[in-house]
Amino acid sequence: MFPVSAYAFPAAIFILFKAIAKTEHAALARILTIFAGFLTFFYINTEIRHFFVGGDIRLSPMSNPEFYTYSLVWLIIASGLMFVGIWRDSQLLSQSALLLLLAAVGKVFVFDMSALDGLLRAISFLGLGACLIGIGFLYQRYGKNESTAE
Repeated sequence: MFPVSAYAFPAAIFILFKAIAKTEHAALARILTIFAGFLTFFYINTEIRHFFVGGDIRLSPMSNPEFYTYSLVWLIIASGLMFVGIWRDSQLLSQSALLLLLAAVGKVFVFDMSALDGLLRAISFLGLGACLIGIGFLYQRYGKNESTAE
């Protein structure tokens, strides 16, 4: 059994090291932030897997609710990253949000909507559209300032 906290603990360590290295080594702080972001993303995805299948999170077929939950959580995380990136004026967070948003939209269009029919496909498409419009509005309204690299 793989402990799901195996990604969360190193991510916290990277954030701690980033705080220490930020003043003197900006490039190292940026790299540590990127690694912490990847580890946090993996941690969240393993938590989703753990929620749906229990303690044994090995690769096995996914149920439809689990498969759609990944898309929903990725959109929520991308929205949160965009909000925090605009709030903290961080180009790194805003770019990370856009990258995750691109991955989520790609997954929804290529995989999720191909498995849906009729009303569920329309609701999924409208929900994704509303989320994209909201993120676009947020970024256009508040994210126009010259962002500084973190």
